Amino acid sequence: MLKQLLDRARSDGRNSLFEHEVYELLRSYDLPVPAFKFLQTGEAVPADLNLPGDRLVLKVVQDDITHKSDQGGVMVSARATWKADLETMKTRFPQARGILAVEFVPHNADALGSEIMLGLKYSDIFGYVLSFGPGGTDAEHLHTALPNAHRLAALEMMTDEASWSAFFQESAVTPYLTGQVRGKKKQVDLKACTRWALGLRKLSADAVSAGIVIEVCELNPLAPKDGQLIALDAVFRFTEKEDQPSRAGIQDFARRKEKIEHLLHPRTVAIIGVSATNMNPGRTIVNNLVHEGFDASKIYIIKPGAQEVDGCRCVPSISALPEKVDVFVLSVDASQVPAVLHEVNEHDRAHSVILISGGMAEKAGGEALEQQVIDELKNEKFILNGGNCLGIRSLSAHFHTFFIDSHKLPMPTGGKSNVAIISQSGAFAIVRMHRFSWMDPRYNISTGNQTDQRAVDYLEALADDPAIDVFGLYLEGLKPGDGLRLVRAIAKVKQLGKHVVIYKAGRTASGRSAVQGHTASIAGDYPTTLQVLERAGATMAQTFEEFEDQLMLSCYFSHFHLNPRQLFAVSNAGFECAAIGDHLRGIELLDLQTNSYFKAELEAVLTKHRLAGIVGARNPLDVTPMAGDAPLIDLYRLSQASTEIGAFLFSIVPFAPTIQSLPASEGQNEDLLFPDALIAAMAASLMTRPTLICIDAGAQYDPYCQAFFKAGFPVLRSIDRCAEALSRFFQD
Repeated sequence: MLKQLLDRARSDGRNSLFEHEVYELLRSYDLPVPAFKFLQTGEAVPADLNLPGDRLVLKVVQDDITHKSDQGGVMVSARATWKADLETMKTRFPQARGILAVEFVPHNADALGSEIMLGLKYSDIFGYVLSFGPGGTDAEHLHTALPNAHRLAALEMMTDEASWSAFFQESAVTPYLTGQVRGKKKQVDLKACTRWALGLRKLSADAVSAGIVIEVCELNPLAPKDGQLIALDAVFRFTEKEDQPSRAGIQDFARRKEKIEHLLHPRTVAIIGVSATNMNPGRTIVNNLVHEGFDASKIYIIKPGAQEVDGCRCVPSISALPEKVDVFVLSVDASQVPAVLHEVNEHDRAHSVILISGGMAEKAGGEALEQQVIDELKNEKFILNGGNCLGIRSLSAHFHTFFIDSHKLPMPTGGKSNVAIISQSGAFAIVRMHRFSWMDPRYNISTGNQTDQRAVDYLEALADDPAIDVFGLYLEGLKPGDGLRLVRAIAKVKQLGKHVVIYKAGRTASGRSAVQGHTASIAGDYPTTLQVLERAGATMAQTFEEFEDQLMLSCYFSHFHLNPRQLFAVSNAGFECAAIGDHLRGIELLDLQTNSYFKAELEAVLTKHRLAGIVGARNPLDVTPMAGDAPLIDLYRLSQASTEIGAFLFSIVPFAPTIQSLPASEGQNEDLLFPDALIAAMAASLMTRPTLICIDAGAQYDPYCQAFFKAGFPVLRSIDRCAEALSRFFQD
């Protein structure tokens, strides 16, 4: 049926199907449609349409009319008057192909859940995407006003009825449809929704065989009738399928992964664009490599007429390089890049290239230069990171090519290194690294324009690296086909028990415009990207603050088997205990009434430190500013020893005179590192339960926070942020 309908449309010069043709198509996939009859212009009108019910709907069928209702092209007609109404429609639309008579399906169009919108749309990023939510004329308003109203899923991810059932239950409209809301009658069950999803999935597969791409197949509304969802209106547009151009560089995953290994763990580096007299970006890179501990004897600088720069050997040309290098760094003007790459190709002198230079695809008029770069990739001799990238840092390889002076951007030391940062924005990558004193990423990769190497290439290649538990990605756009690759890579990472935290830029029109100018990316449809990647298992951060919080918790808690329903919280400030309850979402506090053993242990601690007279055993527990280091230490130990607790939120307002919270100095008797202080006790013990520290105070107490970080504990600076961060972490 699909081929027959497509041939009919093509012979007509159409790239869409008329509504009655869509009904025919859907019926061939055993999908519920109303009874209908197409009355073609010029044909005799039958005596009876043989449609059920005492009313019917007349719809104009005309090439240039899409929104029929807006132009008076839809009329509800009584059985006794349908012929007269038909003549009225013919007179109103003399150019019509005909009039479609459709069974009238009674339903309450104003009731939430009585009209559903189901759509199938092709994305060159994610393939076919299905959308589901409230339909009718209010669909757009409800999409904005009702959170989680419309849900989206890439068809490739949805493999069975169970996955579709879970998908449909995510929508805020489903409980109204299935009678799960008080006072609402059940209209259909989830199987009625799944029937549509499986049918449209089969249609999308057949479209591939038919040589077309379904631009959109929209059913709005679907209305419940006799336990099924009936399509009351339908739109279907298609284009002829065109083969997507393959990427210019190395196609084979194993070969590309091998080149990535050269790029991230190099033994030899060559650099072009180094000044002998000024501290330009190229020379800054040389200094950073040496400062990081890279072997200076394996750094080659292409510089005719010079013997050495900053202790590194110079060679007169690319062809004069003594060996094929692991990494070749280009820090030259964009106009010189194609010629340099051609010479690297000609003499086969590099496994990988870092292209620092900008001024290509992200700049108007730079497309021709980028195309020359792409042409050089076709020889498949090297991979290329960039252009317009800030560089790469690989901790274990002592490799650091960010072109920022070390006195302006000192590299972190001693922090959590079980994380890889993969960012299209180099500035984002280094700002996060500088701000997050707790983190010393194993890899910090700035991909820039993704002319060759893409963020997903690194995620695929590093997914099974045993040293990495967490991936932090900043994405501005995805290349065609990369969305599905990213989905698969995220799913693999999650199967390995690891975490992926993503911030996706370009969620608004102005944001999409900004990233287009920044890294020449097609930002795409943000809601689709958000929901599809979340469904794959990624944590999608809505703010930079949320990105930081989720990245931190993922790094510190990656080795725990989490029990999100058992949180114990302690603070020495009453307002914080109230705030914990206000900001927790989807995570339960440990119920002391049903955990009598833990309650007794808690009461024993309070009695031991003479707090029982002013503090009762509660959760959250307000120990008041009277509690010093000793009771706090015992509460921490209790939280780690208890089998009832899944996680511990420990908030310390550090002004209390009974707490050692300041570094030793003249004029005061405190020392936060005193052997009997809280920090020392926590540092000496093993964290056996995910523990988040909150220090809500100003810069004076930064050393206190740093001491907790050094002791191996994550720290945030406000209790509401802590509660929200834990809630999101456990939900994901």
